[in-house]
Amino acid sequence: MISVDEYLAANYRPDRDHVDGVVEQRNIGLKNHSRLQGEVLFWFHQRRGALAIATFPEQRVRVSERRFRIPDSLRD
Repeated sequence: MISVDEYLAANYRPDRDHVDGVVEQRNIGLKNHSRLQGEVLFWFHQRRGALAIATFPEQRVRVSERRFRIPDSLRD
């Protein structure tokens, strides 16, 4: 069990989720998944001005008081 503050101060390689005090390993996917993710990110990045958006791949997101997830990670 680690606190939210400890989790946010840590640097995991590869990055990990934090769920109710437990640091969970993420499934980082396969090469084809990574390639598709890059293409989608590139498409949105090229249109960021016209769409008024910013692109942040695999940004940590706080989904509740004690849960942080990294979107677009494949789950078993």
